[in-house]
Amino acid sequence: MSQKPLKDRLPKFKGLETFEERSKKFFKKVGESFDTFVSDIFDSAKYTLFPKLKNMMNIGTDSSSAQPLAIFWDYDNFPLLKNEDLDFFYDQIIPDEKAYNILVKKVFSLKEQIDRRREFLEKKGFEIIEVPHTGKKNETDLEIFTQCIDFCNASKEPTSILLITGDRDFVFLTRRIIESGHDVSLICSDKSKLSAELRKRVPKVVDRNDLFKPKNYLKYSLEYEKDPDIWKNKWQELKSFYSKEKDQYRLLRYIYHRNEDIAIRNIILQELEELA
Repeated sequence: MSQKPLKDRLPKFKGLETFEERSKKFFKKVGESFDTFVSDIFDSAKYTLFPKLKNMMNIGTDSSSAQPLAIFWDYDNFPLLKNEDLDFFYDQIIPDEKAYNILVKKVFSLKEQIDRRREFLEKKGFEIIEVPHTGKKNETDLEIFTQCIDFCNASKEPTSILLITGDRDFVFLTRRIIESGHDVSLICSDKSKLSAELRKRVPKVVDRNDLFKPKNYLKYSLEYEKDPDIWKNKWQELKSFYSKEKDQYRLLRYIYHRNEDIAIRNIILQELEELA
C-alpha cells in the first residue's frame, strides 16, 4: 500500500488549507511540486547555510552513526559575554542532544565567575564544576586536564571531545586526547592566537568571532521573528551579505522551514516568488 504524501500526513492547523493552496499555486508557477518542497525542507542539512557546530566540525549526521560526544568548557577563559544572546550562543556551539549522544557536558569555572550565568547553564543541562580559588596559577586548567584525561582513559569507545576555551595552552591536553584514540575539536576566542603546534594538531577549530558575525545572528533571528515589519527589515539587512540570488533563495527556503509563523511564511513565499 502506497504511503500518503507528507503534506497529507502532517497535522492540520488553523489556516493551513489557505496557506497550502497558496503554496501550491506558487510552486506550480516556478515548476516545483509542493510535495517535493516539503520533503526538501525537512532535510535541513541540505539547505543549512548557518554554521552550526555539528556541520562545521562534521561530528556526525544522525543518532545512529554519530560518535559519542563529551564537552569540556573552560568558562574562565571563554565566558558568555553581556551583549551575546545566550540561546543563540548555545544553539551554535552545542550539537542537538536528540541527534548526538552527549556523554559529558561540563563547564569549569571559579565560583564568582560563573554565578552570573548559573541559571542558564543549569537549564541547558551543564554540570557546573566550581574550582576552589586557592591563589595558584591555572587552577581551572588543571581541573579540566584531570577530568578530561580521566574520561578519555575510562572511555571504552572512540569519542569526539569538544573543548571550549580561550586558552592557548591546551597542546598537552589535545596530544593526550589523540593518543588515547579520541577525536578533538576546539572552539576558541581567537584562532589567530593559537600556537602553531595546536593549530596543526587540531584541524577542526571554530573561532568565536565566526559564530557572532552580524549575518549569522541575523539568520538566527529570522528563524524566530514573528513581527512581519521587523522580519522584513532584518531580511533586507541580511540580503546585503548575499549578492547571488540563488544563495538568497536557498537561505529563504531554510528560514521557511525553521519559522513556523504563518504570516512570516507568507512573506517568505512572496520573496521566493520574486526570486524565482
